[in-house]
This record gives sequence, C-alpha cells and structure tokens, in this order.
Amino acid sequence: MRILFTMLAICTLTGCTHRQLSRSMVQQASTVMDIEYQMVLDNIAMFTANPAVLPWHIRINDGTVQVNDEGGMAELGVQWGGTPGFTRGIRAVRSVTEQWGAHAIIDPLAVKTLQDIYRQAIGLPPMPDPPILAQITAIEKQRLRPSAEATEKPATSAEGAANDEEIPAGRASAEAADAENLSQGTPYEGSPLARLRGSIEVPVGWFCSGRKCDVPAEACYVGHYGDRYVWVMPAHVEDLSHFTLIILSITKHGVATTDNPPPSRGLVYVRH
Repeated sequence: MRILFTMLAICTLTGCTHRQLSRSMVQQASTVMDIEYQMVLDNIAMFTANPAVLPWHIRINDGTVQVNDEGGMAELGVQWGGTPGFTRGIRAVRSVTEQWGAHAIIDPLAVKTLQDIYRQAIGLPPMPDPPILAQITAIEKQRLRPSAEATEKPATSAEGAANDEEIPAGRASAEAADAENLSQGTPYEGSPLARLRGSIEVPVGWFCSGRKCDVPAEACYVGHYGDRYVWVMPAHVEDLSHFTLIILSITKHGVATTDNPPPSRGLVYVRH
C-alpha cells in the first residue's frame, strides 16, 4: 500500500511540472523591476552619504527557469536475518532553478552620466567631466582619419599634383584642431548618450532619507547604504518609475560596443 501511494505521488508530481514552470517563470519575471528599483534606491542612499562617489549598475540581459522532476525505484534488494523481506528505494525529487544573467555598467561616459543624474536627484549640480573623456573622442577621430582617407577615390594626375600640395596643410590644420580639443569638447561626440546628456530632466523631491528607525511602515520601496536609508511613499511611486526609466535609458547605451563585446554570460545569479 505504501509503495502504491508513493508511485501515485510520483505520477502526480511529474504531471504538474508545466504548472510549476509557469508559476516560477511568472515569479521570476515579476522581480525585474523590483531589482531595478532596489538598485536605484541603494545608489541614491549612497549619494546622500557621499555625493562624490561613482554609481554602480548592472543590466539584466536574460533569464532562465528550469524545473526538473525525477522519480522512480532506485534499487530493489533482499534482506536476510530475523525479519527477511524485500527492500525498495523509491524517490521523488523536484528541483527548481531560477537564473538571471547580467552585465556590469563600466562604460566611462555612462558611469559619469549616472553620477550626474544621481547628484541632480539629491539637489546637487553635476561635477565637471574629466578631460580624459574628451581626449578619448579626439584620439578616436585621429585613429579613424587615415582609414577614411584611404577609401577616397584617387584624383586625376593634374588634380593629384595639386592635392599633394594641399593635403599636408589640411592634415596639419586638422591635427592642430584635434590637439586643441584634447582637453575640451563633447565626450564621445556623436554617440546617442552624448546627445542625450544635455536634455535629461531629473525629478527631485520624491524620496525621503534618514535612519532605519525613521522608515515608516507605509513606505512602498526602501533602499540603504550602510546606516543611511531612503524610502518612497505611495504618492511618489510615479516619480520613482520616471527616474528608473531615465536610468534604464542611460544604461542601455553603456554596456559594450562592437569592438569590445561583453562576455557571453556576464554576472549570473542563480536561486535553487
């Protein structure tokens, strides 16, 4: 009777695997925005403690949910002695694995833009850009110019002689302009994020800060950095969502380029 009951349980367990998979998938998907909100509030708490720090963020790329059901009779044996009989090992096992794959945001312009946004959120102006951000842009232009000139159509012999005299002067003026712009100009000029930086309107006054004992019970979302806590009340969840969309827009353009692709998996969080 016991064996029959166990086998019936195994059949029932394996029959509802798809239901468990559906529930796990929905539960995992519902954590995406909770993770984003938590990153935002933890960074804000960090900036209220020290406005000069650099923020941290990850970009969630993919997720996996796996449900494995195993059941059966592992062994069959004969027991001898005072109470002879048969021994049967019956087992039924279910394992659920939920996994998120993510990449850290380490692009210099993206990190600097995030710093500007978080400083504005706490009521402070952005810090000046380090000169190296503009230098990278100028150096990249110098690297791309020879390849662009090599693809130009050759001129006729008469025109070529004239151009041979003009090219050095033009190249010299361009190089002089690049040298002048090494410490000024727009970082990553022409990139979507560079064009976006000057037109971002950051909502302010939508969160509160204090100690852990100051957090009210009706707070919807809470973040902290050390002993510094920030929280959002129900009336300002819309502002939190608006601010989070700004952060997502910035991190979208700050993961990798085609010349420096991210690793195949990146950071991985697995919950069994």
